[in-house]
Amino acid sequence: MEVSAYEPTDAVELVNMWRKSFEHGVGIRDPNPIEGQLAFFLNEVVPTNKVRVVKHEDSIVAFLACKPESISHLYVRVRNIGHGLGSRLLEIA
Repeated sequence: MEVSAYEPTDAVELVNMWRKSFEHGVGIRDPNPIEGQLAFFLNEVVPTNKVRVVKHEDSIVAFLACKPESISHLYVRVRNIGHGLGSRLLEIA
């Protein structure tokens, strides 16, 4: 699996993965529109964080958004939870 810098073409896939991981983690369906989450990611997360993605066979399986002083977001695709991806991203942060 490869860790790389976020590219604008990753946005839709990343946000969909993020949403499913969040819903899995908290056990609820997110009532907010996906378009709003995408806008938040593009307008708030990307400009203020270093964003890295983990890809496997060209699919995003995890992402990290961080600043020098903190981690803003770290999500792993549900089927990839428990494979050490989160720990790997923490080391990068």
